[in-house]
Amino acid sequence: MPSTSSFLADLQNGLPELQALENMIEGLAFSHTLPVRPLINHVLASKGKRVRPLLVILSSSLYISDKAAVIDVASAAELIHLASIVHDDVVDSGEIRRGRPTLNSCHGNNVAVLIGDILFAHALELLDKHAHFGVLKVMSKAISLMCEGELEQFSSSFDLAKTEAEYLEQVRKKTGALMGACCEAGARLSEMPEEEIMCLRAYGEQIGCAFQIIDDIFDFTSEPEELGKSVGLDVNFGIITLPLIYLLQDSVHRPLIGQLFSSGLPDTSAIRQIQNLVINEGYTDLAFSRAKAIVKKAKAHLEPLPDGCTKELLQEMAEHVLTRKK
Repeated sequence: MPSTSSFLADLQNGLPELQALENMIEGLAFSHTLPVRPLINHVLASKGKRVRPLLVILSSSLYISDKAAVIDVASAAELIHLASIVHDDVVDSGEIRRGRPTLNSCHGNNVAVLIGDILFAHALELLDKHAHFGVLKVMSKAISLMCEGELEQFSSSFDLAKTEAEYLEQVRKKTGALMGACCEAGARLSEMPEEEIMCLRAYGEQIGCAFQIIDDIFDFTSEPEELGKSVGLDVNFGIITLPLIYLLQDSVHRPLIGQLFSSGLPDTSAIRQIQNLVINEGYTDLAFSRAKAIVKKAKAHLEPLPDGCTKELLQEMAEHVLTRKK
C-alpha cells in the first residue's frame, strides 16, 4: 500500500471535483468586505487533507450524480469542518493549528467565533441549494451532534470513572457524526438505494471514531512541531480519552492519576508524567488496536456496495486513518 501522504495526494490530483472545491473555497473571502477577507484567508491558509469532502465525492461516485451538487456539498462539508476547528481552538485555547498560529491567538476569541459562524453560514447556504436531496437535514443534524459530543466531553472532565463505552459514544458524536454525514450526503446526491446509503453512513461514522482515537493517541505521543498543533491539551483540561481510560483501569496507577488531578488543572510536570505512564505501560498501543478493530468493522460496511474503483478507494481511506502521521 502507498504511503498515507502519497495516497491522498494521488487521490486529490485525480479528482476534478476537488479542484473545483478549492476554487470555490478560495473565492469565499472575496465575497466579504476588506476587514473580513484576511481573517477568512487566515483560516483557509491552514489547508488540511480534505478528508471530509473526499468522503462526499467518493460516496457520490458509486452511482451517477450531479457533479455541481457534489462540489457544493463537498465544499459545505469542508467549511463545517473548518468552522468547527476555529471554534474548537477558542474552547481549547489552542495556539497552534496545522503548524500555524490559530485565528484566536492572533485576533482574539470574539473575532474567531464570528469567523467560525460565517463559515457555518456559507456551508448552510450551499446545502440549502440542494435541500431536496435531504443533505441540509443530514449535515445540520451532524453539527448538532458534534456540539453535543463536545459538551458531553467537557461535562466528564476529570471523571476517573468514565468508561470506554461513554468515550466511544462521545467520539461518535464529535467526529464520527460529520464523517458519517459526509458519506450519507454524498450517497443521497446519487439517489442510491436506502440500505446502501445506511451502509455508507455507518462506514463514515466508524472511520470517524477511529480517526478520533488516533488523534487522542497523538496527544500523548507526538511533539508539537511533528503534529502541527499543541499536544497534551486533553490531559491539561482533564479530558479522559481512551489511552487514559485504559491506564485508569490499572489499579496500580489509578491512585496516582487521581492525586495528579486532585488539585485541578495539572502542571507541565504532571502532564508529562501521565503521558509517559500511558506510553510506557502500552496503553497507546492498546488504543491503536481498538482503532484498528473499528476500521475493520468500517470496511465490512462496504461489502454490500457495488464493486469497483470507488469501493477500493473507500477501503484505502479507512486504512489511511491508521497510517496517517498527523
